[in-house]
Formats: sequence, C-alpha cells, structure tokens
Amino acid sequence: MAHILIRNEILEDQNLDLTSPEVIVGRGADAGLRLVDKSVSRFHARLENGDGVWRVTDLGSSNGTFVNGARIQTTITLEPGDEVRFGNITTRFHEPGAAPPVSVAPADAQALQPQDARVAAPGGAIDVGPRARPASSTRGLVTAAIAFGVLALCVTSIWMLVRNNDEAASTDNRRAVADASGGAGSRGDPPTAPDPPTAPDLRSDPDPRGARAPVSPTPTVPKRDRPPVTQPPVPVPSGPEPVEMVLKDGRKLVGVVIDKTDPIFLHFKRRGARRSQAFERESITSLEGKAFEIKLASIYAARLRAAGDPDALLDVCDWCEKAGMTKERVEVARMVVEGDRDHVRANAILGRYRYRGEWFKKTELQAKGSVDADGRLVGSLKDLHEIRRFYLVAIGRTPLEEERVEALALKREELVEQLLDSPDHWASWLNELLVRFLGPEGGATVAEQYAEVAEELAEGSVSFKEVFARIATSDAVRVKYATPREFARQILLVFIGEHALKDADLLRNATRMVQGDRVAVFGERGTSREDFLEIITKQPAFYRGQLRYESVRIRGKPLERRGLTRGAMRLASDPDNFKKMRKAWMLDDESRQSLSVARVKDDGQFVRSLLVDAFGRAPKREEEGRLRRVVSDLRNPAGLRSLLASFVARSPSLELGRASSIKPAHWVENQFRRLLGRPPSKTERDAYVKSLTAKGGGPAAVISALLQSPEYQLY
Repeated sequence: MAHILIRNEILEDQNLDLTSPEVIVGRGADAGLRLVDKSVSRFHARLENGDGVWRVTDLGSSNGTFVNGARIQTTITLEPGDEVRFGNITTRFHEPGAAPPVSVAPADAQALQPQDARVAAPGGAIDVGPRARPASSTRGLVTAAIAFGVLALCVTSIWMLVRNNDEAASTDNRRAVADASGGAGSRGDPPTAPDPPTAPDLRSDPDPRGARAPVSPTPTVPKRDRPPVTQPPVPVPSGPEPVEMVLKDGRKLVGVVIDKTDPIFLHFKRRGARRSQAFERESITSLEGKAFEIKLASIYAARLRAAGDPDALLDVCDWCEKAGMTKERVEVARMVVEGDRDHVRANAILGRYRYRGEWFKKTELQAKGSVDADGRLVGSLKDLHEIRRFYLVAIGRTPLEEERVEALALKREELVEQLLDSPDHWASWLNELLVRFLGPEGGATVAEQYAEVAEELAEGSVSFKEVFARIATSDAVRVKYATPREFARQILLVFIGEHALKDADLLRNATRMVQGDRVAVFGERGTSREDFLEIITKQPAFYRGQLRYESVRIRGKPLERRGLTRGAMRLASDPDNFKKMRKAWMLDDESRQSLSVARVKDDGQFVRSLLVDAFGRAPKREEEGRLRRVVSDLRNPAGLRSLLASFVARSPSLELGRASSIKPAHWVENQFRRLLGRPPSKTERDAYVKSLTAKGGGPAAVISALLQSPEYQLY
C-alpha cells in the first residue's frame, strides 16, 4: 500500500497510508486527507491511482502544489521518494515496500488513516481528530516539569548563600571599625570601659561568618530513551518491461506506456526520462512491434468534446485538414459561424466571401462577375467606381490593390467612416491646406513638420480651426509673405475666399492692422497679425469659406446659400461637425447619383494617383511636391519661367555671394540689389534673414525664392 510521509516541525512526522484509489487533499472538512493550515486550500489537490501508478493533480489551489520544488500545472506521475508540497506542508511519497522510518507510536498509526488525519503545520491549527496524545509526549512533559523544579531550587539556594555572605562581611567590617576607634584615641581622654560580655546567641549559626551549610542538590529523574525503531529492508520495485514505439517521422523510442486510456494522446515515458510525454495517437506507427491502431473518428469526437471556444474549434479544423477529414472540417467551421456570423477565418473555410458587408458563396459572386476565374474578389464595375471616388475624395488618390480588396468587403457607411477617421485622410487634407498657403512645392517642403498634426486631427485632439491658425503663424508663411499686404491678402484668400479680395476697404484695413495700426476689421479693432487672425477665425465668413471649398471637392459643386449659412452655424457651435457634415455629403443620394458624372481630378489627385497607379505605392512628399509644381506652372508662361528658375536654383554651382563671410542682413541686401535691382524693405530683410537659419532654409532657398518671384521677371 502506498503511503505519504508528512513533515511537521511541531509534532512528529506522520506516515499516512493511501487506502483509497482517489484521495482529496485539502483544508476542508470533506477532504480525505485534511491539512489544517492557512496555506492549504479547502480542496487543494487530488491523489489518484490508475493502473498501479499514482498521480497528483492541483485543483486550482491558491498557493499551488509542488513536486520536487517545481509547481505543477497538469497531472503529474509520482515516483517513489518524490517530495510533494501542498502550500507550506511538505510530504514525501513512497510506494509499497519503500516505507520511510516511522516516528509515531504503533498505537497511533492506526488512528492516522487518511480519512481521519488531522495534520498541523507552523501557523496552522492542530487537529489530530479522534486519536489520543502519544505516550512519548506525556513522558516528555513529566521530565520537563522535574527539570524545571530542580533548576528553581538550585537558583534559590545560591541566592540565599550569597545574601548570608554579604551580611557576615558587613558585621565584621563594623567590628573592625569600632576596635580601631577605641585603641587610637587621644592620651588626654579617659579610657573607656570595655563592653560587658554578652550572652551567646543560641539562634545564630555556629559558623562565625553566619554562612549556612550548602544545600544538597535534588537528584534528577533519569530520562528514558525510546527503543529504536528498526527499518525494514527496502525491496527494489519492479516495473513494467520497456517497449519500443515507432513514430511516423521515423523516430524509435524505448520506454513504458503510462496511460492508454486517453483518446487523443498516448502517454509514454522514455527510458531515463523523469516525466512522461504525450504523443498524438495519429503520429504513432507501431507499438511493441505491432501496428498501432488509429481510430480517427474517435479522436475527432474526443477533440470536439474538448474544444470549448472558437479558437479551440479552429484548432480542430486545422487537425481535420492534416488528417484529411474535409467533411468534418467544414462541419466544425459551421459551428464557429453559428456563434460568430462574421468570423473571417471560419467563413473562408466554408468558401465564403464578405462582399459589401454581407457573406456570399463563391458561386453566387461568380454569377455576378465579382470573383474572377482564380477566385480573387474583384467587385462589380459600379462598386469599383464608387470605391475609387471615395478614395480620391477622402485621401486624394486611387486605392492600392490591397486597399481595394479590403474596401470591397465593407459596407458603404463602414468604408466612408474608416476613410474619414484614418490618418491618411487628415494628412491629405493638411497637405492641401499647406498648398493653399505656400504653393505646391512649398507645402511639400514643410509637410514633414506637420506629420504629428495629422495624427492629432485623426484623434480629435485638435480642431481644423486651430490648424488654420497654427499654419498662418508659422515661419514658412511669414517668410513667403513678408510684407503686410502680401500676408493680409493670402490670409483673406485662404480663410474666406477670392471674393474677399474684391473688397478694397477690407484688404486695406487688414493690411494696416497687420502693419501695426489700430484699425477695425469685421467690426473689431486690433494692432497685430495675431489680432487679425483671432478676429477672422471668429467670423461666419470663415466657416462659409471652408464649407464652400470642401463641398466643391466632395460633391463637385458648392452648397446653396441656405446650406452654407446653416453649415456655418453648425461649425461655429461645434468644430467636430466638420467630419459629420462631410460624411453626410459622401453618402447622400445626390452623391450616389453623381457617380455617373465624370469629374476632373485636381492637381493633387492627379499627381498622387499617377504615382500610385504607376509604381504601386503611396507617393513621397518630395516627388509629389515637384510634380504638382510642374502641373501648376504649365498653365501659364510666367509659371514656366518660375519653374525653370527653380530647377536652376537647385544647381550645386549656384552663386551664393560670400554668404558665410558677411553679416546675414548685409548678404540679404546684396542679393536684393543684385537680383531685383532694389534694396529690401525692413520687413523683407527681417523675414529673409530669419529664413537663412530656419529649417529647410539657407542661402540657396533665399536665392531660389528671389529667382522665382514675379518681380524677377520684370525690369
């Protein structure tokens, strides 16, 4: 019979027989082996015997079950001599014939059966159940009491002896002082009569110092030793004979079979190994020299019973595919789809395609012409045209191949929502805004500085109104529009529109405010660029200007006057409505009907789509800026001249005119006189000096700007 030795630091070690094939170890009253300790859970672990092999399984305890110091997660086979720890309780497992020394009295061994065992541990309560206190414990208590009494008596005797010695010494000292004072008196003093003799004190000790006779120690009771317990000889356990197992990959393993009852795995312990290993039954070719019987149907049923979630069911699908069970694989995939209708992988196993938000069989889409002969989803012509339109409006380019396939799987609403929330959309919108401020090439040059702004727009942490003000106050805009009139004119053009430039009074007052004069614009007074920007961003005309520009890009035509007024009120109350209004424009019936009407791509859409369709990748900012500059300048002769000047300015042989040897202000004045035939104004000089040290600036950038200016083409 197997038994388990429980180590205990307070009581003696206890050796318990495992009489039942299954024993629950825990702190609860229903446990077969009860360990009353805080570190032990109510139902801590299970010891079970199957085919003559004992195994231990942790039952989800708080402090864990450990075998030879390692915490177990699954069922572990026990070997003779293994140390098994339940929380803080340490035990050692022994097979029949390998019992350890028993340190409890024979009369107590019968009382310590597993069903009645109550084991105490440090920090836990001691509950020994119905058994009596061991005789050895009683003898120990008696011996301890006798020893304590003897020790107390000895201490008392020594204390009294020391006290009497001190009193006797004090008496002798007083007598010596008295004798000395009587014999050493002055000669003139009369002699004193001696003290009369006193009667002897019969109560005093015969010892002149008053010390008592020593007390004889009390004889101690000899301690009785327990008779030694003889250790029976340990027989060598005899196990099953090793067998050979051959796997399908050609490996040959020698060992013993631990468990044949598992319908999925065969548990096999290799020779010399400490633990057994689980092998899939279908991976075994032969066992003990005989062909190993594999029942795929039974294995499939067992795996299906063990699968508890969709991921586990998909693992069964993978197993069916390896085992060649196609019908069963489809059956399991249907189970997954019943729980999750839009599960992509399960629907793919069933041969279904997600098309415009719905799932279709391959044959259904082939009949519509939406799947080609190779099984690729290509979509109908109408769907492709709509997806291209959405991408050109939202991102400013045609979709890549993988983007087109993903878009075909989504509903129209899902696709538009995804595009308008993407950083690519806001990067495209921001690039167009930079082009409106700085031109195609200038906008591409500084676009890298605003990469984080596009992410902030996508997250909603910054509004489009704040982005307008941030760009308008940037160094690039100050350098490009150095004079107050140029700055005021460009701000009115971008913020409100071309019709604002037709108001001469508005342009004149805006120029004076930027210049520093205290004047009124839109009924509010200010004296700086910052005041001008703050005033203009509060005007309904600013919101109407942006709605007019966006409606043309998205709908192909501007909103009516009433729509502009209502939209401006919505934007003024909440800038987040900017996205909602554009989404509604892209999904309304008028937008769907306009799919049949061809539109002309703007410069940005044309250049970006050209690069995507030609090279199959998203365009880089630098190449996009150059191509947009070419397209823009091809419209007029002055633009062609400016384009030619920009190419010449990129030459490494460009004359910089001793830029590093003189003061920046003097160098800027020299370039103005040399190229334009006049000195710069104070504002121009300050702006171009600042451009010399700005990021993306330098002497070449200043000369390039002067060569491309309209004034350079005049004389």
